[in-house]
This record gives sequence, C-alpha cells and structure tokens, in this order.
Amino acid sequence: MAKSFGVVFGVRAVAQFGKASVKAFAADDKAAKILSRTLDNLGLAFADPEVKNFISNLETQTGVLDDKLRPAFQKLVTTTADWRKSQDLLKTALDLSAMSGSDVVSVADDLARAYAGNTKGLNKYGLGLSKTQLQAMSFEQILKQIAKVSSGQAQIAADS
Repeated sequence: MAKSFGVVFGVRAVAQFGKASVKAFAADDKAAKILSRTLDNLGLAFADPEVKNFISNLETQTGVLDDKLRPAFQKLVTTTADWRKSQDLLKTALDLSAMSGSDVVSVADDLARAYAGNTKGLNKYGLGLSKTQLQAMSFEQILKQIAKVSSGQAQIAADS
C-alpha cells in the first residue's frame, strides 16, 4: 500500500510541476509580448530585438530573472520614451536594488517617477540627500549621486 501511495503521490507531484511550468511559460510569454507592444506603441518597434537581447544578457550577468527585468524596463521606457536611456536607468535600478534590498521593479518605478519630477520615492534609499536637495536637483544630478553610492552593487550581488 505504501508503494502504491508513493507512486500516486509522485504522479501528482509531476502533474502539478507540469501545470506550474506551463503557467510560468505563459506568464513569461505574455510579459514579453506586452513589452514588445509597448515598444511598438511608442514607435520603438525597431528596437525590440536589441531590447530582448539586452534583457537576456542582463539576466545572465546579474542573476535577476527576466520576469522582473521586463516590467522594470517597461516602466522606464514608458516614462522616458527612450529605449537607450531606459537601458541605462535599468542598470542603475539594479545597482540601487542590490544596495537597498528593494526589488528592481519598485526601484525602476521610483526612478521613473523621479524622471517625471516626483523625487519623493527616492528618500527611502539613503542617498545622502535631503528632501529639499532632491527637489532642487536635476534628474541627472540625482543619477550622479545614485551612481556614487550604488555603482557596482548589482555585480557584487551577482558574484556572491
């Protein structure tokens, strides 16, 4: 009886794993299609292959899964409408994420808001800047400060 119970339990576990794998693939495929559509909607469809390659390489280099990288990139490209700028900002988001322990999607969201002028969300990252300084600085000045305190953190996290 124990032997047959083990076989039944094993078959059920394999079936559940199969279902979970199919769901994960479907979600990943959906996220890739959504990002492609976003690029198309922004008139950046020509950049889609390069963006896919960038995200794939970044996943390999940092160990951060593409199911986090795609939504983070999408938030940035939607805000900036510049796919190259968004690539740089995603790298910055990865460094800040590794330094702070916050997930990259949340950090990308805060960077996108700061790009649009709302720097309130950056206070939590301990950048060494007051609220007044954040409000008075340009986005490029803020990025320099972020790079000063967090540059290279994603690589260290990937190597550890």
